[in-house]
Amino acid sequence: MQLAKRVIDVGLSTNDLEPMLRFWQQDVAVRFDHVLPVRRGQKQYRHDEQGSVIKLNHHAEPLPEAAPSGYRELIITREGLQKPRRMVDPDGNRAGMVVLEPVENGVIYDNCGQVIGTMAPSPSRN
Repeated sequence: MQLAKRVIDVGLSTNDLEPMLRFWQQDVAVRFDHVLPVRRGQKQYRHDEQGSVIKLNHHAEPLPEAAPSGYRELIITREGLQKPRRMVDPDGNRAGMVVLEPVENGVIYDNCGQVIGTMAPSPSRN
């Protein structure tokens, strides 16, 4: 798979804005960037996380009941973290923070030695 960029944007929808903002801004410590009005009754609270965008979409109208879909957990790397942290936001979305360890043969490990992903070599630019 070839990705357009080395970061991802993640969108979360909620009716319960304040606890979600508190969790993502204080507990996970993502940097608030700005609010984007999307449409009547919906605003997007955009957060920068090392180039990725964490979008908290606040809806004034109740969200329909739906089964979980998309990503199962968002894992963010943090410098200076003593041990991995696994958390759940107020809406039930799982988040984790790990210290990024050196990459060996394209495999990325957390600071407990568990594989958390792979990294493809950067394409050469001629």
